[in-house]
Amino acid sequence: MTMEKISAICVSDISLGFGSPQIMYFVKSIKKHLNLDNIKIYEPDQNERPIEHRNTNSINIERIYTEFPIYLLEGLLAYLPSVLDRLNFHKPQVIILSSPKLMMVIPFLKYKPKYIVCLMLESLEFLLENLSAWKKIILISALKIIKNKVDLFIFPEENRAILDTNIINIDPSKIKIVYNAANKKNLTLDDCLKNRKKIILYSGSISEDSFLNYMLEYNSSNVIIELFGIFEGKNKNKNKKNFYNYNHNLIYSGYLSAMQLNERRKQYAYSICMWRPTDNHLLYAAPNKFFESIADGVVPIVAPHPQCKLIILKYKCGILLKDWSYQSFKEALDYANAIYGTDTYYELVKNCLQASNEEVNWEHQFYHIKENLSECNFLN
Repeated sequence: MTMEKISAICVSDISLGFGSPQIMYFVKSIKKHLNLDNIKIYEPDQNERPIEHRNTNSINIERIYTEFPIYLLEGLLAYLPSVLDRLNFHKPQVIILSSPKLMMVIPFLKYKPKYIVCLMLESLEFLLENLSAWKKIILISALKIIKNKVDLFIFPEENRAILDTNIINIDPSKIKIVYNAANKKNLTLDDCLKNRKKIILYSGSISEDSFLNYMLEYNSSNVIIELFGIFEGKNKNKNKKNFYNYNHNLIYSGYLSAMQLNERRKQYAYSICMWRPTDNHLLYAAPNKFFESIADGVVPIVAPHPQCKLIILKYKCGILLKDWSYQSFKEALDYANAIYGTDTYYELVKNCLQASNEEVNWEHQFYHIKENLSECNFLN
């Protein structure tokens, strides 16, 4: 490693460009707000995700190879020491961690950073769910101590903040709620409708948890659903087979990066944003695709996840299912089909743009954090 002055380092737990765009949003915003010089981002090398980002504006991104993916313990235990070596070498004033599991590097730092931020994009409950009882006890005990070294915890959803705070006793004064909102695009209604097609978009992991079974069951020649993503879950091979044997209203178009998806999202009439609420992590979802759809004026079709429901009811900018049942799903798609091209549909699109312009945008959300950052005076 060559010695260069690095003002801040962000440690990511995913390869950038395929999910969690708020990592890059936050890095760019904090760089501008604090007038920082060079910023470096470390990301794990996920083989299935090619490099999609570009190094710009003094933000340099470096991939770290591990033999195993870091969502496995073996991969994480290889990734953390590599990251730690780099942190101790560069000694950045500011450290940004994209997941609570990355907090485990903090006790081993050989210097004292001026400010540490943890983006709680992954809930602690989700992180702990596959661990054995004794591993949970050890990790929770460790995080209860380490959390005192963190200056700011940023949560995407209020209920998740409450749950995680109860697990490791986070000081409420260190918590901010920041929606996983997209950048403001300042689109007009004409911009949104220019190349729009009567097709429903689904992007993300494809499994029973994302209601693939509902999409397979729903059979209407008037409604086309185009899916992008990776088949996941214990039944992924069976689901793939069922999908390819299905020749009605579903189209599978492969896997797109976030940049590729952003380039084509506006052409879709609607976007499905819902998960089976099998745990609190999924019930209290804070979905990127929900916010990105609103930013592009693509009407979201959502289950009553609390945050999604709050925004839909406030701005009337989407179609809200009554519950998670197939009947509610069918009624929502039938309604979406019936109103497309009518004044009711155009009103929903306009309301999406209003929500994005007023509150549901990254710039507005970052404003909530500025006071915390300004109080730190860590450039003095």
